Amino acid sequence: MADLARVSQTCRVLHFMALPQLYNHVTLRSYDTIRYIDGKPEGYGGASPFSIALNGLVTRNVGQLVHTFSVVGKWKEHDLEELGKVGQIPDSSILLNTVVRLAIDKMAKLESFRYFISYILIE
Repeated sequence: MADLARVSQTCRVLHFMALPQLYNHVTLRSYDTIRYIDGKPEGYGGASPFSIALNGLVTRNVGQLVHTFSVVGKWKEHDLEELGKVGQIPDSSILLNTVVRLAIDKMAKLESFRYFISYILIE
């Protein structure tokens, strides 16, 4: 897939030919720690790659190309135990679910959706 993505950047014709294949199966992964590539954190100088990809699915016109969509990984929540005592859902969880729902609404050809996020409590 990485080779196809690089080829799609060589000219407009190849870009539009490769686009349906690049977005046919989309998997977004969330990590509970910052990952480093060549000594620099992923998303250095901006948001996390997870957030950038999710934003792209919502704001760009590529959702209609997605047939299989997966959101997997780990999600850190602050004071999850305390919020559970008073019956509240953390705002960050609500925002994540809302944005995922927005992305899914743009996926007219969606055949399969998988959502597996494990929550980590931060004391």
